[in-house]
Amino acid sequence: MTKINNIIKPVIFATLGSTFSSILILYLFSGSPQNTHWIFSIVFHLAVAIVLGVIAFIDPDPKMLASNLMSISLGRLLVSGVAFLIYCLTFPGTKKWFMVHFMIHYMLFAFFEIVFLIKIVSSKTSNK
Repeated sequence: MTKINNIIKPVIFATLGSTFSSILILYLFSGSPQNTHWIFSIVFHLAVAIVLGVIAFIDPDPKMLASNLMSISLGRLLVSGVAFLIYCLTFPGTKKWFMVHFMIHYMLFAFFEIVFLIKIVSSKTSNK
């Protein structure tokens, strides 16, 4: 059960923090476009977090988990670049604000990925 909590808690905090920060941006900055495109960013990062959680259940070895996390983080960075390029071509008027939302979400999920990894690795090494 603690393994599930180690995975679910960081994802919930990152999702809530991302949603709260995006809503704050919408209400505090009158120049920001009032659209819901930022939800796609949260869904993208949430999908990556779910993949990480599934990998943690499949192969819980701390060394492999760290390697997988680094690979997925690099993949997420590359896919993020492609997604942002597509967004810029599709919605050129709102690309700046979408990037603000996207980068906040990226940083929050990256932070909680690190927290997730530290909890998994420390619990595995303390069991030995």
